[in-house]
Amino acid sequence: RYSLTAAPAGMTIDSTGLVTWIPKEIGFVAVEIKVVSSKGGQAVQRFSVRVSGGDGIVEGTVVDTTGKPIGKVIVQLYRSDRNLFFDYKAITDERGHFTMEHVDAGNYFAHAEHPEYLPEWYDGALSINNAKSITVTANASTSITFTLDSRYKPTTLFTVEGTVVDTVRLAPVRGATVVFVGAEFALNSTKRLSLDASTMSNMRASFDTDISLDHRLDGNSRFVFKTNVDSLGHFTLRIPQGNYIAYAFAKGYVKIFHKDKTNLLEADIIRLSGALTLTFALPPIPAVALGEINGAVIDSVTGLGVKAHVIAYRERWLKADLWRVGKHYVTDTDSTGAYTFSEMLPGDYILMAVPAGNYPPSFYNASGNVTHRWSEASKVTVNGNEVVGIDIYVKAMARTASGYTSISGSVNATVKGGGKGIDGTIVLAIGAGGSIAGYGVTDETGAYTIAGLAPGSYTVTADNPGYSSSPGTTSSPTYTATGSPEPASNNITLDPMGTTAVESDPLVPSGYSLEQNYPNPFNPSTKIVFSLLRSQRVSLIIYNILGQKIASLIDRDMQAGTHNASWNGKDDSGALAPTGVYLYRIATSDFVATRKMTLLK
Repeated sequence: RYSLTAAPAGMTIDSTGLVTWIPKEIGFVAVEIKVVSSKGGQAVQRFSVRVSGGDGIVEGTVVDTTGKPIGKVIVQLYRSDRNLFFDYKAITDERGHFTMEHVDAGNYFAHAEHPEYLPEWYDGALSINNAKSITVTANASTSITFTLDSRYKPTTLFTVEGTVVDTVRLAPVRGATVVFVGAEFALNSTKRLSLDASTMSNMRASFDTDISLDHRLDGNSRFVFKTNVDSLGHFTLRIPQGNYIAYAFAKGYVKIFHKDKTNLLEADIIRLSGALTLTFALPPIPAVALGEINGAVIDSVTGLGVKAHVIAYRERWLKADLWRVGKHYVTDTDSTGAYTFSEMLPGDYILMAVPAGNYPPSFYNASGNVTHRWSEASKVTVNGNEVVGIDIYVKAMARTASGYTSISGSVNATVKGGGKGIDGTIVLAIGAGGSIAGYGVTDETGAYTIAGLAPGSYTVTADNPGYSSSPGTTSSPTYTATGSPEPASNNITLDPMGTTAVESDPLVPSGYSLEQNYPNPFNPSTKIVFSLLRSQRVSLIIYNILGQKIASLIDRDMQAGTHNASWNGKDDSGALAPTGVYLYRIATSDFVATRKMTLLK
């Protein structure tokens, strides 16, 4: 039995599988056909059908700044008419040559993209606002040439160095690995790295085009730079200028991204333009029975494995988190879509796949459904055991329309949640028929951009574990009469759930905590807030990055509750401490934690 599970108006399919349709306008349409056998088997096939009637030709070459041809470059033509938005795509061969046939007459902007080069609009522009349009005429050929600049110039390298230390013992972590990975590559081109969306890279298209591209954060692609620390916990890397995500990991320790983050989507982006020194402080994993989760990321239509990053969120929004470390786990699938989480603390977890390529993120659901809201995800319980068969199903975004306008805005918590921007939030743009046209991820300020949209009306939703999902609001990005992008703006507010809420000095804390000092960096003084679950003796000590004691702020018995201490930037002798990174460590009979802060002069 044949059926159309997604189809344009007027398309039919008969009992033999014959599809009949008379297109009435140009564009892309999504078609999905489901076949059910009388013996119980079934299969689904998805297509993207392009309808065009032109006879123009656009051809050309793509070379680097030395004149060398570049293969596997994605070249796209975007129709600049806001009422007839349409695009054509071609991929260069090993000679750097491409050809697009059956192009409709009209005005277009051309764009070239390759993961190892900076994207470019014709003719030599980084932004579409400076791009030169081309005119395609009937029964004629138009020739264009792109010259792309290398993303990572091997002749311009900067030194990145630092140390990896244990947050409890303040000792070097031997055997640790430090990784710097290109931000566009690591985040699938979903975080806003520029206020001008047309300058952003589209790494998703590159993943779809080059299936051999190693997507792993610590893999062997050209976008990954990694090294091991020496016996003193010190590391040195020489890497090109660019935008990076950095993290460190070691056996028996929590994986930590820059600025003490544990969630890939919340990882701070380092905009490297000179030498850099930083420290990673790794919390040791508590000595309890640890568990493991195994599964795969699977295309819900084809049944094939999908390469992805997978994030495990331990639930802490409806109940207190007992561990205070390892709130998130991040791993990569292999090339077949299989993944493993190891050394997992006991708890209930929600798992989300962030696939490489044109797939929106999806959560694990035990029913096998594609799930875009965390509140509909199934929890996975780990308690020293191995959990298998946790397969996450994803579905590619339908290529029904493509363009160069965008939607931008911010996602903020309500007053209950502190009123601040929410980092790591998934923001979806949903088009007609409920199909997802694009998505973005908020940065540390809560700002996001969804790029690559065609003019139209979209429902914008936001989702982040621990916050109420947004109901969706409408945005309508478009083009101006002259073809320039006219982005839409959409700001969203989310309400935190349970213990995710930020409370002001609660009388009875839900657990022990050591908060990030504020302000940070600071000069001349800073405030440190911590919470005690019960009355006990407390020590709060400042150390330099070598583990040498600088100042003792607290060493006495204290009552249960939330407290604060201030440091004036002086050591125990009253001398001003020099500019640099310092560690502050709280220790009780039940709780030990360490954080970093920076003193500036």
